[in-house]
Amino acid sequence: MLHEKCMVNTGAIVSHDCEIGSYAHIAPGAMLAGQVWVGARALVGMGVTTAIGIKIGAGARIGNGAILLADVPERAIVPAGKVWMI
Repeated sequence: MLHEKCMVNTGAIVSHDCEIGSYAHIAPGAMLAGQVWVGARALVGMGVTTAIGIKIGAGARIGNGAILLADVPERAIVPAGKVWMI
């Protein structure tokens, strides 16, 4: 489900049963596995990859090339290239 004014950019993959919040931005080349939830105003950078069922909190910033293996809290910042396993 895509909420109002969200942006799924060129070459991004949003798989089955994902939900993208209002004003969230999925950058080019990001790959969201199934059942990923992205909160309002979150930014998912270029080339980010997620595991199935991940939740990215509202206002979170995910750096380019990060790999998400666990949920990301609201307003958290995941540096570019980081593997997030918390």
